[in-house]
Amino acid sequence: MEPVQAAFPGKNGKVVFVSNRLTPDNPIPEGRTVPDFEIFVSSASGAGVVQLTHNNWNDFEPAFSHDGRKIVFTHEREGDADIFVMSASGAGEKDLTPDGLTVAPALDEDPAFSPSGKKIVFVSVRETGEGVNNPEKDREIFTMNIDGTGLRQLTNNAPREDNFGANDQDPVFSPSGKKIAFTTDRDQMVGDENTEIYTMDASGANEVNLSRNPARDIRPDWSPDGRRIVFGSFRDSVSTAEIYAINADGSNPRRLTANNVADGSPVFSPDGRQMAFHSFRDGNLEIHRMKTDGSQQTMVTNILTGENAQPDWQPLQPRR
Repeated sequence: MEPVQAAFPGKNGKVVFVSNRLTPDNPIPEGRTVPDFEIFVSSASGAGVVQLTHNNWNDFEPAFSHDGRKIVFTHEREGDADIFVMSASGAGEKDLTPDGLTVAPALDEDPAFSPSGKKIVFVSVRETGEGVNNPEKDREIFTMNIDGTGLRQLTNNAPREDNFGANDQDPVFSPSGKKIAFTTDRDQMVGDENTEIYTMDASGANEVNLSRNPARDIRPDWSPDGRRIVFGSFRDSVSTAEIYAINADGSNPRRLTANNVADGSPVFSPDGRQMAFHSFRDGNLEIHRMKTDGSQQTMVTNILTGENAQPDWQPLQPRR
């Protein structure tokens, strides 16, 4: 699971996440042994859980818009994946990347809104489409308008040392809209699994490696003031991720969790005082929250079977 979110400033609203919990509205589909992943919301304390999507396929990677009124997410079906958008209540689902955009079905994933709410950044594996050329079928970063038009490719990677196309993933706009942070394996050497946190201009120019570490650094998110980036990192263990933060220029890396279990998918709260993340510390993935210095870690969800993952925090804006 590789979520992508933007921590837009505002008051703290609900937390959206994915779960394959068994509910009356999420039974085990015929021919399977567990329910599929659907999108849910709850209060920041975990109360008032509401299921937003209802289908027999997996929905992943939910992210709120800057005003908290819309959610963009990835919908997987029969080996394909598309970017969908819906209201924060779950109404009005719309497919923004139907296969008609490409010659063959494309994998579209990792969506996030721009601060203006007019564009969506996402990752795609597609060969051709509106002037796009991606013969290696690696993961590249694109933007499009909120209605699915105006497709534009931002990254275009040369093959890595192993002659495979490099993959760019997890793109997320800065709160100003001027930068995009993302994960890439373009610096990976033969025999390693290195991924780095990069930033680039919203146009795709001026790519900069921020994390510069031989381990896997993944899934960045910006603080609401744009001064910090939080991410998951395997630099302390090849098998276990912990949560780190760095300044937006890559300086002052600091470790926030030290649980020796999988902690990941960190996102800032809109007021910048807390973070939500998922953790495997209780034997299955659950949503947790903590202060931005890593203190006061608290479980938000608690189910005996199933997984809860990929949180994002709803920003609430004053009504005009």
